[in-house]
Amino acid sequence: MKNDPIFLCTLQDDIQAEMTITLLERNHIPVLRKRPGSGEYIKIYMNINCQGVDLYVPEEVHAKAKEVLAESQAVCDDLDKDFEELLKKSRTKKHVRGIVLAALYLGLPALIILLAFLLFN
Repeated sequence: MKNDPIFLCTLQDDIQAEMTITLLERNHIPVLRKRPGSGEYIKIYMNINCQGVDLYVPEEVHAKAKEVLAESQAVCDDLDKDFEELLKKSRTKKHVRGIVLAALYLGLPALIILLAFLLFN
C-alpha cells in the first residue's frame, strides 16, 4: 500500500531524531519514530536512549525524504568546510601574533626555537 511506513534511517539519539523529524515535518513529510528492541521501555523507565531511533515515512514520500536529508547533509558539510577554513586562518594569525610577541619579549634565540617548533609540528 502507498501509505505504509517504510524505514528511512537510524539516528544515534533523541536530539538527532528531534532535529531530523522537525526538518522532515517542515517539508510536509509525516514521520513515525520507533526505538528498536526494548528502547521504548528503557526511555520511559530510565529516561535514556541507548539503542538509537528508527525513523519511518510513508512510501509515497520516501524519495522526497531521502532528498531532503541529502540536501541537509550537503549544507552541513559545506558549513563544516567553511568552519575548518576559518579555524585554520585563526590559528595562523595566532601563530604569527605569538611569534611577533616572542621576538619582542624574548629575543632572537627564543624566536628561532619557536619557528623551529612551528615548522616541524
